[in-house]
Amino acid sequence: MCVEFGNTSDDDDLSTEPKWKEKLAAADENAQRMRMQSQQIHEEYKRRMATLQRENMQGPTNACSLKDLEFVPYLDDGGLIVDKSASDAKASVYAIFDQNRTLQYVGISRQVYLSMKLHFARVPSKCYFVKIQHLNKPNRALLECIKEKWIEENGLLPSGNDNGPQQKVWENPLDCKTFDDRRREAELAKLTQ
Repeated sequence: MCVEFGNTSDDDDLSTEPKWKEKLAAADENAQRMRMQSQQIHEEYKRRMATLQRENMQGPTNACSLKDLEFVPYLDDGGLIVDKSASDAKASVYAIFDQNRTLQYVGISRQVYLSMKLHFARVPSKCYFVKIQHLNKPNRALLECIKEKWIEENGLLPSGNDNGPQQKVWENPLDCKTFDDRRREAELAKLTQ
């Protein structure tokens, strides 16, 4: 007994692709198109980043030379730290000088006045003058570029930027425990006498 389901021939089966194969081919084409678009976007990104890096390597156009900035006394006549913050500044690069106008430290800060207060608390004997450049639209690369340019312009690496113990004194939090211990020892010595 032979059962036939419709009028089909082998020629019809070979000439038409199954629907799943058509969908698979369409998905492959779509994936290939997406890969090409992604690659184009990635190449455009790389071109833009290379352009930005070249601009940063040439140096910022709005960066002042350290020698062109004025020396500002660290303290005012009343003995208070001078507030040279700029209300529209998003970040600042600053250089601190000793009484002989020798560069001691170059730093970057979003709040330069607070940074100046902290440096004065840490190393008051080296904080006599400051030079500051405020930036309204900074990026990290620009700030670092200005900082490096100033250090290079100075000719010598400032002691506060030595990547060693002196830089820790300028940048790390104060260890108040040692001061407190000394005070206790002094009080204890007075009591035992």
